[in-house]
Amino acid sequence: MLLALFGWFAFEVTSGSRTGLAERVTAVGVSLWPLLAVLSARRAHLAGAATGATPLGPALPTTGVVPPDPLLPTDGPDRLA
Repeated sequence: MLLALFGWFAFEVTSGSRTGLAERVTAVGVSLWPLLAVLSARRAHLAGAATGATPLGPALPTTGVVPPDPLLPTDGPDRLA
C-alpha cells in the first residue's frame, strides 16, 4: 500500500497536477502505518488467546517465583557505587 502511494506521489511530481493531494495522502498513509501494524498484531494476539493457542516466547513460571533482575549484579552488591 505504501509503495503504491509512493508511486502515485512520484507520478504526480513528475507529470501530474495533484502533487499536493498525493503528498498529503502519502503522508497520512505513512503516519498511520505503525498504528495499523500494532492494531493488527493486537487483534491476532487476542484471537490466538481466545482460541487457546500456545503463546509465543519463553514460558514464565506461574508459581509466584520472580525471576532475578538482569540489571543487578549476581555476586553481591555493586562495588562501583
